[in-house]
Amino acid sequence: MTVGKKRPDPKLAAFPFVRTKEMVATSGLSADRLKLLRTTVLAEKIYWFHPPGSVRVLWNASLVRDWLVNGDSPSHRRACETYAKSLPSNETA
Repeated sequence: MTVGKKRPDPKLAAFPFVRTKEMVATSGLSADRLKLLRTTVLAEKIYWFHPPGSVRVLWNASLVRDWLVNGDSPSHRRACETYAKSLPSNETA
Protein backbone atom coordinates (compact mmCIF):
# COMPACT_ATOMS: atom_id res chain seq x y z
CA MET A 1 0.00 0.00 0.00
CA THR A 2 1.28 3.42 -0.92
CA VAL A 3 1.52 6.18 1.63
CA GLY A 4 1.08 9.78 0.57
CA LYS A 5 -1.46 10.94 -1.96
CA LYS A 6 -4.98 9.84 -1.25
CA ARG A 7 -6.93 8.63 -4.25
CA PRO A 8 -10.05 10.62 -5.04
CA ASP A 9 -13.33 8.87 -4.34
CA PRO A 10 -14.49 7.53 -7.74
CA LYS A 11 -18.10 8.46 -6.90
CA LEU A 12 -17.09 12.09 -6.44
CA ALA A 13 -14.73 12.08 -9.43
CA ALA A 14 -17.82 11.88 -11.66
CA PHE A 15 -18.80 15.34 -10.39
CA PRO A 16 -15.70 17.57 -10.60
CA PHE A 17 -15.88 21.16 -9.40
CA VAL A 18 -14.14 23.74 -11.59
CA ARG A 19 -13.51 27.48 -11.50
CA THR A 20 -15.59 29.88 -13.55
CA LYS A 21 -12.85 30.25 -16.18
CA GLU A 22 -12.90 26.50 -16.89
CA MET A 23 -16.72 26.39 -16.81
CA VAL A 24 -16.77 29.16 -19.43
CA ALA A 25 -14.32 27.23 -21.61
CA THR A 26 -16.17 23.92 -21.40
CA SER A 27 -19.77 25.15 -21.49
CA GLY A 28 -19.55 27.84 -24.14
CA LEU A 29 -21.34 30.27 -21.83
CA SER A 30 -19.93 33.63 -20.84
CA ALA A 31 -19.04 34.42 -17.23
CA ASP A 32 -21.92 36.91 -17.20
CA ARG A 33 -24.39 34.27 -18.39
CA LEU A 34 -23.14 31.82 -15.75
CA LYS A 35 -23.59 34.50 -13.09
CA LEU A 36 -27.15 35.11 -14.28
CA LEU A 37 -27.92 31.39 -14.13
CA ARG A 38 -26.30 31.17 -10.69
CA THR A 39 -28.42 33.99 -9.31
CA THR A 40 -31.72 32.96 -10.92
CA VAL A 41 -31.86 29.25 -11.79
CA LEU A 42 -29.04 27.02 -10.55
CA ALA A 43 -29.24 26.04 -6.90
CA GLU A 44 -26.31 26.68 -4.59
CA LYS A 45 -24.57 23.58 -3.20
CA ILE A 46 -25.83 21.48 -6.12
CA TYR A 47 -24.53 23.38 -9.15
CA TRP A 48 -22.08 25.76 -7.47
CA PHE A 49 -20.70 26.90 -4.12
CA HIS A 50 -18.31 29.34 -2.49
CA PRO A 51 -15.41 27.59 -0.71
CA PRO A 52 -15.26 28.66 2.96
CA GLY A 53 -13.65 32.08 3.33
CA SER A 54 -13.63 32.77 -0.41
CA VAL A 55 -15.61 34.79 -2.90
CA ARG A 56 -14.58 32.39 -5.68
CA VAL A 57 -17.33 30.27 -7.22
CA LEU A 58 -16.73 26.61 -7.96
CA TRP A 59 -19.06 24.89 -10.42
CA ASN A 60 -20.26 21.29 -10.53
CA ALA A 61 -19.20 20.92 -14.16
CA SER A 62 -21.06 17.66 -14.82
CA LEU A 63 -24.40 18.87 -13.50
CA VAL A 64 -24.20 22.27 -15.19
CA ARG A 65 -23.47 20.65 -18.56
CA ASP A 66 -26.23 18.08 -17.99
CA TRP A 67 -28.69 20.88 -17.16
CA LEU A 68 -27.69 22.74 -20.33
CA VAL A 69 -28.46 19.67 -22.43
CA ASN A 70 -31.47 18.24 -20.60
CA GLY A 71 -33.02 21.16 -18.74
CA ASP A 72 -35.08 20.25 -15.70
CA SER A 73 -36.04 16.85 -17.09
CA PRO A 74 -36.54 13.62 -15.12
CA SER A 75 -33.16 12.37 -16.34
CA HIS A 76 -31.46 15.53 -15.08
CA ARG A 77 -33.19 15.24 -11.71
CA ARG A 78 -31.84 11.66 -11.50
CA ALA A 79 -28.33 13.03 -12.16
CA CYS A 80 -28.81 15.49 -9.28
CA GLU A 81 -29.97 12.64 -7.02
CA THR A 82 -26.94 10.56 -8.02
CA TYR A 83 -24.67 13.46 -7.11
CA ALA A 84 -26.36 13.93 -3.74
CA LYS A 85 -26.06 10.21 -2.99
CA SER A 86 -22.35 10.29 -3.86
CA LEU A 87 -21.55 12.75 -1.06
CA PRO A 88 -19.83 11.33 2.03
CA SER A 89 -22.59 12.79 4.22
CA ASN A 90 -25.05 10.39 2.59
CA GLU A 91 -23.03 7.24 3.20
CA THR A 92 -24.40 4.73 5.63
CA ALA A 93 -22.10 3.37 8.31
